[in-house]
Amino acid sequence: MEKRAITLNGTGLVNQVKELFKELGKKKEILSLIRSFIGNNANTMIPVWSPTLAVPSSQIEGATGIALDTQAQLGNKEILPRAYVSILPVSAEALSLGFINLENELGEIFADAFADAFAKGVVQGDGTFTGIFGGTFGTDRTIILGGTTPVISDLVSLAINLVDYTDDAVIIMNPSTYSKILADTTPGVAEIYKEELVRNKKIEGVRVLLTGYAPSTITSGSIVAVGGKLTDYGIGLASEIQITPKRIVGDTNTYFEAMLFANGTKIVEKNFWCLKA
Repeated sequence: MEKRAITLNGTGLVNQVKELFKELGKKKEILSLIRSFIGNNANTMIPVWSPTLAVPSSQIEGATGIALDTQAQLGNKEILPRAYVSILPVSAEALSLGFINLENELGEIFADAFADAFAKGVVQGDGTFTGIFGGTFGTDRTIILGGTTPVISDLVSLAINLVDYTDDAVIIMNPSTYSKILADTTPGVAEIYKEELVRNKKIEGVRVLLTGYAPSTITSGSIVAVGGKLTDYGIGLASEIQITPKRIVGDTNTYFEAMLFANGTKIVEKNFWCLKA
């Protein structure tokens, strides 16, 4: 019944927030694959390479006037965290008559809630987060389905492009889309790839990550799957979880309000490919 605020900051702001993000990653796998950036304020600047260094070319002995690399530039991309709030009502009976040390349980309870919110934001966006399925994709980063329903060969085309780019890319899609692809019976194709897909969730060595937050509806122009190097997506956290107990006149409940400042964006949009209907 204490009215003090509970601040998870026993080992310092940055260290505590990093530990928090590790816990979030345990709740939702996709959060363990992206990059996290910590800012002491509600505004943090992220340095990124954009997009990659150009391939070096040979030079003659004593060469001068060698052109600068205009393809890659070290710059900053701004992430402006917004407040995310979760409120847990707890009855007076639970506080007065229970034997649970509620303060020790609150971190785990709210970690589940924030993990769901951030995983959804990372994949589909939420008005603050820019989702991996959002933003723009260049024509050289878009693979068009061969038919009206995705088949294994479509996924192979996406995977081959990703393998040529990086060896740790991930393809993200909805489980229902994945089921449609597994229903493909094309002779000479299905039997080659299905076992690896079912057993290891991989195709051409590229890992497939299934999440219900990815879009499931397939219509003309919709994005079916997105692949890329997930470390090219960044989430910024600007504070530890602050949990404040609040009482309302005429209400026997105590409301534990948890607040965390966060935002996320694709650091380099060019490093993501999409499979489109």
